[in-house]
Amino acid sequence: MLSGDAEDALRILESLPVASNKDKGLRAMALHSIGRPSEAQAVIDAMLTDDGGATYTGEISFHRALYYEWIGERDLAFSHLEQALEAKHQPMACVLGEPLLYPLHDDPRWLTLLERIGLLPYWLEAL
Repeated sequence: MLSGDAEDALRILESLPVASNKDKGLRAMALHSIGRPSEAQAVIDAMLTDDGGATYTGEISFHRALYYEWIGERDLAFSHLEQALEAKHQPMACVLGEPLLYPLHDDPRWLTLLERIGLLPYWLEAL
């Protein structure tokens, strides 16, 4: 997705035999990028019901956050990042290195999120 070839990414993602939540999030990003936002939103919404809604996890919140950031919905992105943090989703400890979140770095809520995760000192040290 970051290479800019959404159609190729979509072809690859649709060829996978079993799609993880990460794959679903990337598929939604690709669909949105090629002008199919309704289908993209349907993929994101299906994350909540694919397993009967029994396991709405921090993982789902995290990948929904990446999607919402991708489409420029920062409020929703931060909301889902907060949900992932509340659910103690392990990869939240790696947000500093997640390229799909780089556009959020200039938002004041980024520093607040990092402080809540415990990563603010590392962020400030790297500046």
